[in-house]
Amino acid sequence: MSNRTNWRFCAGLSSAWTAALLLISPALFGGVRRVKVPGVSPDVSVGRSGAVYLVFGREGDAYFVESKDDGRSFSAPQRLNSSPGTVLVGHERGPKIAVGKNERLHVIWMDAKSETLEYTRSETRGKRFSSPRNLLDAKTHLDGATISADDSGEVRVSWLDARLPPDPENPLSLPIFTIVSRDNGETFSRNAPLRANIPVRACSCCALKSITAPGGAVEVAYRGAYQNVRDPFLARLPAREDGGPALIRKIQENGWRFDGCPMAGPSLYHAQGSQEVWTAWMSDGQVYFAESRDEGRTFLPARTPAGGKLRPRNHPVILVNNAGLVFLAWEEGLREPWQISDQAGEVLNSGDAGALPDNSKAAGFVDRDGNFCLVF
Repeated sequence: MSNRTNWRFCAGLSSAWTAALLLISPALFGGVRRVKVPGVSPDVSVGRSGAVYLVFGREGDAYFVESKDDGRSFSAPQRLNSSPGTVLVGHERGPKIAVGKNERLHVIWMDAKSETLEYTRSETRGKRFSSPRNLLDAKTHLDGATISADDSGEVRVSWLDARLPPDPENPLSLPIFTIVSRDNGETFSRNAPLRANIPVRACSCCALKSITAPGGAVEVAYRGAYQNVRDPFLARLPAREDGGPALIRKIQENGWRFDGCPMAGPSLYHAQGSQEVWTAWMSDGQVYFAESRDEGRTFLPARTPAGGKLRPRNHPVILVNNAGLVFLAWEEGLREPWQISDQAGEVLNSGDAGALPDNSKAAGFVDRDGNFCLVF
């Protein structure tokens, strides 16, 4: 029996996985495809080879699959956690994946009690993974973990950590902790708070999102918490040869005051081969997205999706292809609308990718032909 699964279009929930071409001509605007997973809270990364690497959660477990044909078919799911039912899964919480040197895969997840940060890496391009190990060096609670990696062998893991005293000026906040590996995940530095040009406290349960820029700098997007104002920020960690503290920039002055945690972290995407960084976030029930043309040092004024807002919007996904087209998808109720615009902001097309599964959120990637692939 083949260990690969062909995915067919399916309107409802089933064990079939979907890769369906939706609505628009690739020759005109770049295609949009939906990839449906038999689980929740997917995360995806694309290797230099063009292979698509995908992780997701299901019934308290973390699973991995890969595709060599741009997400049209995938390998049989591989469970990554050693003990069944021990992974924290739902909405923003679930396994996260990054591709590193020699296309080695790095995956993290939080345990079901938010007390350990589990890590595994592939031994042979995803054919076999190491036994998971806990990256925390003290007893604590954590949330919002994210991972990035690059071709130099650097792997960076960041998360929200409860081991330090609370800050009365930052209600419902936690410091960002970070560790780094310089040997492709063989060893990691000790746990330490993020060192930055200003004090850093992030919203206590909004997921972080990190990417590695072409020059080696790591960018971590997060939601702030100062005096309960939940504005989005970007921390830029210098490349290894530069050293020094992270540079913190506020992405947008929304001024949304919320006396709680909205559980809605930002989306982040680095346009391939350029200095452009795109980010998207929710603020007070609306979705915003903004562009930086200098690798996150400054951002242009934010925009919102076109059209009327029927319900509160949340959990945006932002992608950019090599033609410079900007793809944005977001939750609106249980639906997942999307739009494609040019760099000037003109909307070229829009649609609806369907209903989200309960307790999940979408992810996305750009395939080798420049098509946008929405995963949920």
